[in-house]
Amino acid sequence: ETILQKKTAPLTPSFPSEDFIRIYPKNTSGVFNVEFDMPEKGDFNPKIELLNRKGKVVDTKIVTPEDGKVLESFMMDNDLPNGPYLVRVSINKQLYLRQVILQK
Repeated sequence: ETILQKKTAPLTPSFPSEDFIRIYPKNTSGVFNVEFDMPEKGDFNPKIELLNRKGKVVDTKIVTPEDGKVLESFMMDNDLPNGPYLVRVSINKQLYLRQVILQK
């Protein structure tokens, strides 16, 4: 099983459905947004990572929720090749995977 085939991480019953993380645009020329409402209360900062096809982290951001919401913009490095990338969101030990496609 490759990293791109593994679409979702296991969810605990206290978490909302998979659709609570919005990434737009899915097809990007290099800039995209990650937006979500925090699924649970707590004093922790989500981590958002961008991974290439080989699973290597090419960008990482630790974000601070504001009023229980996160909206973070990513600007992808100009040297990155076109193709699919994984966005891995870590929230209090839970992992969520999404995909963006870089098309310059």
